[in-house]
Amino acid sequence: MLILLYPETGELRFPLIQRSSGLYHHANQIGLPGGALEAGESAIEAALRETREELGIDTEAVEILRELSPLGLAVSGFTVYPVAGYTEKVPVFFPNTAEVARCFTVSLTELLQQEALINLNLEDGRQVPAYKLAGEAVWGATAMILSELADLLT
Repeated sequence: MLILLYPETGELRFPLIQRSSGLYHHANQIGLPGGALEAGESAIEAALRETREELGIDTEAVEILRELSPLGLAVSGFTVYPVAGYTEKVPVFFPNTAEVARCFTVSLTELLQQEALINLNLEDGRQVPAYKLAGEAVWGATAMILSELADLLT
């Protein structure tokens, strides 16, 4: 998964996606671009490739800032290897509709605001910590990854 930071209108932003409804794992959920590692591929290579595939952007100019903590997902059995990167150029997104229902962006300022932290009531009755970003509830692994990023920045 790639947290792709870029400057726009005087602040740093990053894209989030809503996954397509036809996907087997995590359909319709809000997340970061990312996917499975291919044979012989590093976490960084996978994050860049998946971002190219899902958002249709050129990742050649992305500077990798750091890898974040790996995160095991009980629901799907995957381990996620988040990566933070930066590009000076504002990306133009061309989402792959087979995987991405839509793409939207969030500012780091919004992520770091205390009021962005919420408790979300899930359909199964559980209450989980989450973020309210760009009007969307961001929870689960994506919220945990963004929480680590926020901790690193504060």
